[in-house]
Amino acid sequence: MEAQVPEPSGRRGAPSSRWEGLAADLAKISIAAMVVREGDVCKDCGIAMGGVAKTPFRLKRTEGVLRRKKLDQDLVAKACQEGSEEIQPSQGVRPPFTRRK
Repeated sequence: MEAQVPEPSGRRGAPSSRWEGLAADLAKISIAAMVVREGDVCKDCGIAMGGVAKTPFRLKRTEGVLRRKKLDQDLVAKACQEGSEEIQPSQGVRPPFTRRK
């Protein structure tokens, strides 16, 4: 799944999305990202993920790929590749959902 969030006006923004589902729905993974831009350059960023390890963690190598560089499609693709290599999905973080009969 891909989510594209429009650039917030002014200096700050807090976009959010809501998906409808069952009360028992659990996210397989979660991700949070913050990017501070100066024009087309990523001045600073922070990326964190949950559900891919025993505890949520920062993707510091992926942040390093983006930080202080001009944002373009090639850089984002490189950051995505780095992120996929940086995470180590764990087994059994959550028990499988079972219905009661």
